[in-house]
Amino acid sequence: MGLVDGGAQSPKETWLRLLLIDAGLPRPQTQIPVFDEFGELVGYLDIDWEDIKVAAECDGEQHRKDRWQYTRDNRRREFLEQPGSIIIRVLAGDRQADIIRRVREPSPAERDTRARFSVQRDTGVTLGEGVEMLRSGCS
Repeated sequence: MGLVDGGAQSPKETWLRLLLIDAGLPRPQTQIPVFDEFGELVGYLDIDWEDIKVAAECDGEQHRKDRWQYTRDNRRREFLEQPGSIIIRVLAGDRQADIIRRVREPSPAERDTRARFSVQRDTGVTLGEGVEMLRSGCS
């Protein structure tokens, strides 16, 4: 019962969360609301380690085939992908090992973006410390 989480909005989100926990990553939060500068709800992050600003999003077929959903997702993505945050997109067909690696080891471009803006969150966790936390599975 310790792995139960009512936040998932799809079986794929549950699968992803359990895959990452099983890989030794810290237990993430689910369905984290994101608001714009006016306090308006922009959307929800599927899976998030808020303290180090790394999130994972599941994009199923409907995200690609439904024009309204595709447009909405792109507008939301533009808002969410701001300096200092890393969002890993998980797509149908992604291999499990690749997903785990991408969450643990953000790409050089993603790391460069975070480092370039010298992001240090209110928790005091730096980029290097955050990546190390994901590598070691410690929160």
